[in-house]
Amino acid sequence: MGLVPGLLSFLRFAAIETRDGFPAEVTSLATVLLVAVLGIGVPQLYLVRTDRTVPPQWRVRVALVLFLVIGSVASTDVTLAEGAVIWAITGATVLLVVGYELRVGYLASADTAQSSAEP
Repeated sequence: MGLVPGLLSFLRFAAIETRDGFPAEVTSLATVLLVAVLGIGVPQLYLVRTDRTVPPQWRVRVALVLFLVIGSVASTDVTLAEGAVIWAITGATVLLVVGYELRVGYLASADTAQSSAEP
């Protein structure tokens, strides 16, 4: 998802919430989607691709910690189904970050092994 479609979907959510308000049973889920995914996740992933002044691993780790904090705060007073969706989003984020870290570590060790094997 690009920056412009993400911004447009965020503005669409904001307009719907302003006009109608969110039902009480999806407020926490909307918080996770708006704040964690669109407010933190999408910008951090965009910056991982475009801004090389900060190491990409730091951006991904910061996003993960913020996802965990927002997910745990948002899931305090929710229904079972809403809590399951919130923790599924948070769990998927953790799995993606762990997979990313494993891939980066593997590629770094493969590059090191390949450069040391060449005479």
